[in-house]
Amino acid sequence: SLLRVVLGLQRPERGSVHYFREGNPVSKLNIGYLPQKNMIDSRFPLTVYDVVSSGLMCEGFGFRRRLSAEQQERMQEILSLIGMEEFSASSIGNLSGGQLQRTLLGRAIISNPELLVLDEPNSGLDPRSRKDFQLLLQRLAREDYTILISSHILSELADLCTSIGVINGGVMVQQGKLENIMLAIDSYNPLRITVL
Repeated sequence: SLLRVVLGLQRPERGSVHYFREGNPVSKLNIGYLPQKNMIDSRFPLTVYDVVSSGLMCEGFGFRRRLSAEQQERMQEILSLIGMEEFSASSIGNLSGGQLQRTLLGRAIISNPELLVLDEPNSGLDPRSRKDFQLLLQRLAREDYTILISSHILSELADLCTSIGVINGGVMVQQGKLENIMLAIDSYNPLRITVL
């Protein structure tokens, strides 16, 4: 529900969401979104280039138009950033899970969003792809992207997030820096493991 509210797809039942400054409606923001589940049917003859460039075009897939020189330059920049330059002509049906996830992230950031929303971005990735994707997100965080990540795995957020909120039953039960949250959680779960 939180992500749907943040994306402007659902009105909150209570409370409010402020985007960088009070009164800034979501419709005025450029938001990049990476859903938990890939919604692109791999049976369509789409390439990595098609998928990433679709983030620049409101027409979506299947309506090919020529990109401007500026857009082509941005495409090359993003393909390089996500490490998919050599796969730009590859069919998405032939990609590994990690390659597809990087491609979808490329589509989410191609329009240089003010807010990047990621829903369980590491879901279904093998350990190597998970690590590569984590490094890519760290790079984006260093490049001043504002990123909202939904994840059930706190340890994966440790190197990425400046602030974490834990929601249980629609209520924020913990919020702040990860180390403070871990201390609070540890106080409820007094378990000590010693490795010799």
